[in-house]
Amino acid sequence: MQPIKPIIVVHGGAIFDSENDSEYRSSLAPQYRAFLKQALDIGYESLLKGISALDAAIESAQVLEDCGYFEAGKGSMPDSLGNISIDAAVMDGKTLKAGSIADCMVKNGSTVARLVLQKTPHVMIIGEGARQLAQENGLESVTASYFSNVTIEQKSEHGTIGVVSRDTNGNLAAVTSTGGLPGKLPHRVGDSPIIGAGVYANNETCAVSCTGSGEYFMRTVAAFNVSARMKYGKQKLAAAAQDALEEITQMNARGGMICIDRNGNIAMPYNCAGMFRGYIDQEGKQIIEIC
Repeated sequence: MQPIKPIIVVHGGAIFDSENDSEYRSSLAPQYRAFLKQALDIGYESLLKGISALDAAIESAQVLEDCGYFEAGKGSMPDSLGNISIDAAVMDGKTLKAGSIADCMVKNGSTVARLVLQKTPHVMIIGEGARQLAQENGLESVTASYFSNVTIEQKSEHGTIGVVSRDTNGNLAAVTSTGGLPGKLPHRVGDSPIIGAGVYANNETCAVSCTGSGEYFMRTVAAFNVSARMKYGKQKLAAAAQDALEEITQMNARGGMICIDRNGNIAMPYNCAGMFRGYIDQEGKQIIEIC
Protein backbone atom coordinates (compact mmCIF):
# COMPACT_ATOMS: atom_id res chain seq x y z
CA MET A 1 0.00 0.00 0.00
CA GLN A 2 1.17 3.51 -0.79
CA PRO A 3 1.56 5.80 2.23
CA ILE A 4 -1.34 8.18 2.81
CA LYS A 5 -0.29 11.76 2.28
CA PRO A 6 -1.62 14.52 4.55
CA ILE A 7 -3.84 17.37 3.38
CA ILE A 8 -4.95 20.56 5.09
CA VAL A 9 -7.37 23.27 3.98
CA VAL A 10 -8.17 26.50 5.86
CA HIS A 11 -10.63 29.34 5.47
CA GLY A 12 -10.92 32.74 7.08
CA GLY A 13 -14.53 33.44 6.18
CA ALA A 14 -16.76 34.52 3.35
CA ILE A 15 -16.28 37.96 1.82
CA PHE A 16 -19.47 40.01 1.40
CA ASP A 17 -19.22 42.77 -1.18
CA SER A 18 -19.55 46.34 0.03
CA GLU A 19 -18.50 49.77 -1.20
CA ASN A 20 -15.29 49.83 0.82
CA ASP A 21 -14.68 46.11 1.03
CA SER A 22 -12.35 45.74 -1.94
CA GLU A 23 -10.05 48.55 -0.82
CA TYR A 24 -10.12 47.31 2.77
CA ARG A 25 -9.33 43.75 1.73
CA SER A 26 -6.51 44.85 -0.57
CA SER A 27 -4.89 46.98 2.12
CA LEU A 28 -4.67 44.02 4.50
CA ALA A 29 -3.98 41.34 1.90
CA PRO A 30 -0.39 40.70 3.07
CA GLN A 31 -1.53 40.15 6.65
CA TYR A 32 -4.37 37.84 5.61
CA ARG A 33 -2.06 35.81 3.44
CA ALA A 34 0.61 35.62 6.14
CA PHE A 35 -1.74 34.19 8.74
CA LEU A 36 -3.41 31.78 6.32
CA LYS A 37 0.07 30.55 5.37
CA GLN A 38 1.12 30.24 8.98
CA ALA A 39 -2.01 28.22 9.77
CA LEU A 40 -1.39 25.91 6.82
CA ASP A 41 2.30 25.45 7.59
CA ILE A 42 1.78 24.66 11.26
CA GLY A 43 -0.99 22.16 10.63
CA TYR A 44 0.78 20.49 7.72
CA GLU A 45 4.04 20.12 9.63
CA SER A 46 2.17 18.41 12.46
CA LEU A 47 0.43 16.08 10.02
CA LEU A 48 3.81 15.12 8.54
CA LYS A 49 4.96 14.21 12.05
CA GLY A 50 2.01 11.85 12.45
CA ILE A 51 -0.22 14.10 14.56
CA SER A 52 -3.93 13.27 14.25
CA ALA A 53 -6.11 15.13 11.78
CA LEU A 54 -8.15 16.62 14.62
CA ASP A 55 -5.20 17.90 16.65
CA ALA A 56 -3.47 19.33 13.57
CA ALA A 57 -6.66 21.09 12.48
CA ILE A 58 -7.02 22.66 15.90
CA GLU A 59 -3.40 23.85 15.83
CA SER A 60 -4.15 25.59 12.53
CA ALA A 61 -7.40 27.02 13.86
CA GLN A 62 -5.60 28.52 16.86
CA VAL A 63 -3.37 30.57 14.55
CA LEU A 64 -6.41 32.15 12.93
CA GLU A 65 -8.20 32.59 16.26
CA ASP A 66 -5.19 34.29 17.89
CA CYS A 67 -4.12 36.64 15.11
CA GLY A 68 -7.04 39.10 15.44
CA TYR A 69 -7.51 39.47 11.67
CA PHE A 70 -10.56 37.24 11.37
CA GLU A 71 -13.92 37.31 13.10
CA ALA A 72 -13.04 34.50 15.46
CA GLY A 73 -11.06 34.25 18.66
CA LYS A 74 -9.25 37.51 19.37
CA GLY A 75 -10.86 39.20 16.37
CA SER A 76 -14.42 38.44 17.48
CA MET A 77 -16.85 41.32 17.12
CA PRO A 78 -19.43 42.33 19.76
CA ASP A 79 -23.15 41.70 19.68
CA SER A 80 -25.79 44.45 19.79
CA LEU A 81 -25.10 45.04 23.50
CA GLY A 82 -21.34 45.13 23.09
CA ASN A 83 -20.68 41.64 24.46
CA ILE A 84 -18.43 38.95 22.98
CA SER A 85 -19.69 35.40 22.54
CA ILE A 86 -17.78 32.59 20.86
CA ASP A 87 -19.20 29.60 18.96
CA ALA A 88 -17.08 26.65 17.79
CA ALA A 89 -17.19 22.96 16.95
CA VAL A 90 -14.82 20.13 16.11
CA MET A 91 -15.50 16.67 14.67
CA ASP A 92 -13.40 13.54 14.31
CA GLY A 93 -14.21 11.66 11.10
CA LYS A 94 -12.86 8.35 12.41
CA THR A 95 -15.08 8.08 15.48
CA LEU A 96 -17.83 10.56 14.56
CA LYS A 97 -17.24 12.11 17.95
CA ALA A 98 -17.84 15.84 18.12
CA GLY A 99 -17.51 18.70 20.56
CA SER A 100 -19.21 22.07 20.43
CA ILE A 101 -19.52 25.27 22.46
CA ALA A 102 -21.70 28.33 22.01
CA ASP A 103 -22.41 31.73 23.51
CA CYS A 104 -19.39 31.92 25.79
CA MET A 105 -16.30 34.10 26.21
CA VAL A 106 -13.20 31.95 25.79
CA LYS A 107 -9.82 32.50 24.14
CA ASN A 108 -9.86 29.60 21.68
CA GLY A 109 -13.24 28.16 20.85
CA SER A 110 -11.69 25.27 18.94
CA THR A 111 -9.69 24.13 21.97
CA VAL A 112 -12.66 24.26 24.32
CA ALA A 113 -14.79 22.38 21.80
CA ARG A 114 -12.15 19.64 21.80
CA LEU A 115 -12.48 19.46 25.59
CA VAL A 116 -16.19 18.77 25.19
CA LEU A 117 -15.32 15.93 22.78
CA GLN A 118 -12.56 14.45 24.94
CA LYS A 119 -13.57 15.18 28.52
CA THR A 120 -17.35 14.87 28.56
CA PRO A 121 -20.06 12.48 27.33
CA HIS A 122 -21.76 15.44 25.63
CA VAL A 123 -21.62 17.13 22.24
CA MET A 124 -22.54 20.73 23.07
CA ILE A 125 -22.01 22.87 26.16
CA ILE A 126 -22.98 26.54 26.14
CA GLY A 127 -22.45 29.74 28.10
CA GLU A 128 -20.98 29.62 31.57
CA GLY A 129 -20.72 25.84 31.46
CA ALA A 130 -18.27 26.00 28.55
CA ARG A 131 -16.22 28.71 30.25
CA GLN A 132 -16.03 26.65 33.45
CA LEU A 133 -14.96 23.56 31.52
CA ALA A 134 -12.10 25.53 29.98
CA GLN A 135 -11.06 26.92 33.36
CA GLU A 136 -11.21 23.53 35.09
CA ASN A 137 -8.91 22.09 32.45
CA GLY A 138 -6.29 24.81 32.80
CA LEU A 139 -7.01 26.83 29.68
CA GLU A 140 -6.18 30.51 29.73
CA SER A 141 -9.08 32.74 30.79
CA VAL A 142 -9.75 36.01 29.03
CA THR A 143 -11.80 39.11 29.73
CA ALA A 144 -13.49 41.53 27.36
CA SER A 145 -10.28 43.58 27.17
CA TYR A 146 -8.56 40.73 25.31
CA PHE A 147 -10.91 41.33 22.39
CA SER A 148 -11.33 45.10 22.60
CA ASN A 149 -7.56 45.64 22.52
CA VAL A 150 -7.59 44.65 18.87
CA THR A 151 -8.04 47.73 16.70
CA ILE A 152 -10.94 47.92 14.28
CA GLU A 153 -8.44 48.03 11.41
CA GLN A 154 -7.32 44.55 12.39
CA LYS A 155 -10.82 43.15 12.57
CA SER A 156 -12.42 41.70 9.49
CA GLU A 157 -16.16 41.90 8.99
CA HIS A 158 -15.98 38.51 7.32
CA GLY A 159 -14.06 36.08 9.31
CA THR A 160 -15.52 32.80 10.63
CA ILE A 161 -12.51 30.47 10.45
CA GLY A 162 -12.35 26.80 9.63
CA VAL A 163 -9.98 23.92 8.96
CA VAL A 164 -10.38 20.47 7.40
CA SER A 165 -7.57 17.93 7.34
CA ARG A 166 -6.55 14.37 6.50
CA ASP A 167 -3.77 12.69 8.45
CA THR A 168 -1.30 9.96 7.50
CA ASN A 169 -3.71 7.29 8.74
CA GLY A 170 -6.39 8.57 6.36
CA ASN A 171 -8.55 10.04 9.10
CA LEU A 172 -10.51 13.24 8.44
CA ALA A 173 -11.36 16.09 10.82
CA ALA A 174 -13.11 19.45 10.70
CA VAL A 175 -13.06 22.60 12.86
CA THR A 176 -15.16 25.76 12.66
CA SER A 177 -14.83 28.74 15.03
CA THR A 178 -16.42 32.19 15.08
CA GLY A 179 -17.33 35.26 17.08
CA GLY A 180 -20.67 35.17 15.31
CA LEU A 181 -22.50 37.78 13.29
CA PRO A 182 -21.29 41.30 14.27
CA GLY A 183 -24.09 43.19 15.99
CA LYS A 184 -26.16 40.02 16.42
CA LEU A 185 -28.93 39.78 18.98
CA PRO A 186 -27.60 38.68 22.38
CA HIS A 187 -27.26 34.89 22.68
CA ARG A 188 -27.80 34.28 18.96
CA VAL A 189 -26.08 31.09 17.82
CA GLY A 190 -25.29 30.44 14.16
CA ASP A 191 -24.25 27.40 12.18
CA SER A 192 -20.61 27.18 13.27
CA PRO A 193 -21.16 25.09 16.43
CA ILE A 194 -23.99 23.01 14.95
CA ILE A 195 -22.78 19.57 13.91
CA GLY A 196 -23.98 18.94 10.37
CA ALA A 197 -24.68 22.59 9.64
CA GLY A 198 -21.38 24.47 9.95
CA VAL A 199 -19.07 21.51 10.48
CA TYR A 200 -19.00 17.79 9.72
CA ALA A 201 -16.45 15.00 9.27
CA ASN A 202 -16.88 11.36 8.37
CA ASN A 203 -14.06 9.11 7.14
CA GLU A 204 -16.56 7.38 4.88
CA THR A 205 -17.13 10.56 2.86
CA CYS A 206 -15.64 13.97 3.64
CA ALA A 207 -14.83 16.76 6.07
CA VAL A 208 -16.51 20.16 5.73
CA SER A 209 -16.27 23.61 7.35
CA CYS A 210 -18.74 26.33 6.33
CA THR A 211 -18.87 30.12 6.45
CA GLY A 212 -21.48 32.69 5.52
CA SER A 213 -25.13 33.39 6.35
CA GLY A 214 -25.35 30.91 9.19
CA GLU A 215 -29.11 30.61 9.47
CA TYR A 216 -29.28 29.27 5.92
CA PHE A 217 -26.51 26.75 6.47
CA MET A 218 -28.53 25.55 9.46
CA ARG A 219 -31.76 25.31 7.47
CA THR A 220 -30.13 23.21 4.76
CA VAL A 221 -27.86 21.23 7.12
CA ALA A 222 -25.17 22.23 4.66
CA ALA A 223 -22.08 20.38 5.93
CA PHE A 224 -23.91 17.07 6.31
CA ASN A 225 -25.66 17.72 3.00
CA VAL A 226 -22.30 17.37 1.24
CA SER A 227 -21.61 14.06 2.97
CA ALA A 228 -25.12 12.74 2.32
CA ARG A 229 -24.92 13.56 -1.38
CA MET A 230 -21.69 11.58 -1.56
CA LYS A 231 -22.89 8.62 0.51
CA TYR A 232 -26.43 8.22 -0.76
CA GLY A 233 -26.34 10.05 -4.09
CA LYS A 234 -22.89 8.72 -5.04
CA GLN A 235 -21.78 12.22 -6.08
CA LYS A 236 -18.13 13.20 -6.27
CA LEU A 237 -16.93 15.77 -3.74
CA ALA A 238 -16.90 18.79 -6.06
CA ALA A 239 -20.44 18.18 -7.32
CA ALA A 240 -21.77 17.42 -3.84
CA ALA A 241 -20.28 20.61 -2.40
CA GLN A 242 -21.50 22.77 -5.27
CA ASP A 243 -25.03 21.33 -5.12
CA ALA A 244 -25.20 21.76 -1.35
CA LEU A 245 -24.16 25.39 -1.74
CA GLU A 246 -26.70 25.84 -4.55
CA GLU A 247 -29.50 25.12 -2.06
CA ILE A 248 -28.29 28.14 -0.08
CA THR A 249 -27.95 30.24 -3.22
CA GLN A 250 -31.58 29.52 -4.12
CA MET A 251 -32.56 30.99 -0.74
CA ASN A 252 -30.73 34.23 -1.68
CA ALA A 253 -28.08 33.62 0.95
CA ARG A 254 -24.31 33.77 0.60
CA GLY A 255 -21.28 31.96 1.85
CA GLY A 256 -18.93 29.14 1.08
CA MET A 257 -17.29 25.99 2.39
CA ILE A 258 -14.05 24.07 2.35
CA CYS A 259 -14.14 20.29 1.89
CA ILE A 260 -11.85 17.31 1.50
CA ASP A 261 -12.76 13.69 0.85
CA ARG A 262 -11.18 10.40 1.84
CA ASN A 263 -9.33 10.23 -1.49
CA GLY A 264 -7.63 13.59 -1.07
CA ASN A 265 -9.85 15.69 -3.32
CA ILE A 266 -10.42 19.33 -2.32
CA ALA A 267 -13.43 21.58 -2.98
CA MET A 268 -13.78 25.24 -1.94
CA PRO A 269 -17.01 26.58 -3.52
CA TYR A 270 -18.49 29.98 -2.64
CA ASN A 271 -21.27 32.18 -4.02
CA CYS A 272 -20.19 35.54 -2.60
CA ALA A 273 -17.55 38.13 -3.48
CA GLY A 274 -14.79 35.84 -2.29
CA MET A 275 -13.52 33.65 0.52
CA PHE A 276 -10.29 33.71 2.48
CA ARG A 277 -8.94 30.22 1.79
CA GLY A 278 -5.88 28.11 1.20
CA TYR A 279 -4.65 24.54 1.13
CA ILE A 280 -1.69 22.22 1.01
CA ASP A 281 -2.64 19.22 -1.09
CA GLN A 282 -1.35 15.65 -0.98
CA GLU A 283 1.48 16.56 -3.34
CA GLY A 284 2.64 19.32 -0.97
CA LYS A 285 1.45 22.14 -3.24
CA GLN A 286 0.32 25.26 -1.35
CA ILE A 287 -2.28 27.71 -2.66
CA ILE A 288 -3.68 30.79 -0.85
CA GLU A 289 -6.50 32.94 -2.25
CA ILE A 290 -8.53 35.80 -0.77
CA CYS A 291 -10.99 36.58 -3.54
